[in-house]
Amino acid sequence: SLLGELQTRTGHTHDAIATFREVIDLRPDALTEVRARMGLANALRIVDRYDEALAALERAESILAGLGRPDLLAQLWTLRGNIHFPRSELEECLAAHEQGLAFARLAKSPVDEARALGGLGDARYQRGHMRTARDHFARCVEEARAQGAVGLALSHAPMLALTRAYCGELRQAMADCE
Repeated sequence: SLLGELQTRTGHTHDAIATFREVIDLRPDALTEVRARMGLANALRIVDRYDEALAALERAESILAGLGRPDLLAQLWTLRGNIHFPRSELEECLAAHEQGLAFARLAKSPVDEARALGGLGDARYQRGHMRTARDHFARCVEEARAQGAVGLALSHAPMLALTRAYCGELRQAMADCE
């Protein structure tokens, strides 16, 4: 699973898909299978194979049902929202990120909460709710920075700047860009 994650992060997405499928075929323990299926879903999302990605998440969620892991459920639901976003499935995207936020709070996981807030920002942006999107992005970036999740903060900072610009907050938007 670690190899699959590294392959995904380094742009070897098709290799990652094969690696995650191999992990699943090995019939690992439940937790390893969940992580492999979530990694598979993420890699499939990157190559626009959304139906397969959602199917992988459905199977992971069914396994998670008995594990009592709200942290993993937070990650799963946020990933689900990220799959619905490019498909312009507005209701599903928003609902998934809201569910991700609820599980992140249940897990008391600030990084997962920041990740879900970023997804909610995307969902609100997608609907044209710029002030609400800005607020979600601001909380996401602030919490991600506070937790040392630099990559997460950097991935949402441009959207924070953009939504601040839409809201007429040009100085703050420029500061975010810097």
